[in-house]
Amino acid sequence: MNNLMIVGIALATVAHAVIGMLWYGPHLFGAEFMRLANVTPNPEKMKIQMMCSMLSALVLASVMAYFMDRLNVNSFTSALCFGFMAWFGFVATVGLSEVLWCNKPLELYFIKMGNTLVSILTMSLILFFFMAI
Repeated sequence: MNNLMIVGIALATVAHAVIGMLWYGPHLFGAEFMRLANVTPNPEKMKIQMMCSMLSALVLASVMAYFMDRLNVNSFTSALCFGFMAWFGFVATVGLSEVLWCNKPLELYFIKMGNTLVSILTMSLILFFFMAI
């Protein structure tokens, strides 16, 4: 893995965090998410949650970069296809178990899966860009 790819992984990680902050912020789905998930903001806990989320995004970006390299993702279209298939095959299917078995609202599933889809597609494009240069 070259230095440019490390920069790509770092930027993909930051993009994931920014998308999450916007998605779950007050202007998009934040209030509805908190209502459906039955959570209240806890500033003390949020610092740890944000750090764990960043670490999780770093792992996600690193694994995506590894597989994109191995699968020779070499075009804008194939990067989007890779991101969509990774989301659909691994994230959307596993996330559905919360609706089926944990009685979580379907609307909550759509909010969470929408965020993850946008994040993974964005990360795929960022990683592709740094693979291409």
